[in-house]
Amino acid sequence: MKNLHHITVALNFTEGEANLQKFKKMDFLKKANLRLLHLSQINDYHFIDEVDVTLYPAKEAKLILEQKVYEKLNRFREELIRENFLGEISCECRFTKSPKKEMCQDSDKRRVDLAVMFASDKYFGSFIQYQLEHSTSFALVVKS
Repeated sequence: MKNLHHITVALNFTEGEANLQKFKKMDFLKKANLRLLHLSQINDYHFIDEVDVTLYPAKEAKLILEQKVYEKLNRFREELIRENFLGEISCECRFTKSPKKEMCQDSDKRRVDLAVMFASDKYFGSFIQYQLEHSTSFALVVKS
């Protein structure tokens, strides 16, 4: 495998603390540039005429969700810095209609060397499956 310089870490926070503990043990990533990424799905309900709100989350809720996600991402980031991760660590939260397609397209566009994703016994969904089948970057799936 080539040198790993640009890593995207997809986080969904369902098992955040357990994921953090496992990630901190990945010494081979300590010199890489990391991008902690959380993708949230936007649901479009334009087809229901009786409903005034056509998007979920609504604008106000989206701002609150985004703030909370950035708080979690920054806590994750600070913990990695304490564990001597030496590369740049950036945080990003995005809302999109298709998180799995967004992740794949973004990884390809940014020429990500490795996409790290976490899966529990309960959650090995279409998001991870899509990355494994469609992304050109390497993928590491870590069991939560």
